[in-house]
Order: sequence, then C-alpha cells, then structure tokens
Amino acid sequence: MTAEKAEQLIEQGIITDGMIVKVNAALDAARALGRPVDIASWRHAEQLPALFNGTPIGTRILA
Repeated sequence: MTAEKAEQLIEQGIITDGMIVKVNAALDAARALGRPVDIASWRHAEQLPALFNGTPIGTRILA
C-alpha cells in the first residue's frame, strides 16, 4: 500500500481508529528504512518464518 492509498482509505473511513496509527507508523518506518514494511497479525505466529523469508503476509507498506 502506498501513502496515497493509505490516505484515501483513511478518508473513506476504511482504515480507522488504532489502525490509522499502525499504518502511519509503518509508512514512517518504510520511509526511514528505504524498503517495504509489513503489517502482520500477531495471532498467526506460525507464519512469521514465511514473512521473514519474503512471503507477503498481511499488508505491505511501500516507502
């Protein structure tokens, strides 16, 4: 997801409440690191190895 898409989804009320904070933090991190950042659920810890190996899980935030 790009910053522009995130802003659009926030304006439309699709991204709300605490998720706004998470998305904005991920955008900041992606910009600072110069690479994509993934937002993934903590409920599926068994998927973390796949995430660390490059499999997209959750939402990928682009710088």
